[in-house]
Amino acid sequence: MGSILKVLAFTTTNLVLVMLNIRGVVSYSLLVKMTCCWNSYWKGEKK
Repeated sequence: MGSILKVLAFTTTNLVLVMLNIRGVVSYSLLVKMTCCWNSYWKGEKK
């Protein structure tokens, strides 16, 4: 159950970031940085 919530949170965060990025609020480099942070977070969770 917890993993489903994590996936939902991850997807929601990505959607929000993409929408902000379309508006030009979030720079592309910040988006990449956030993605890298998420990837390392997920790798840490799956150990």
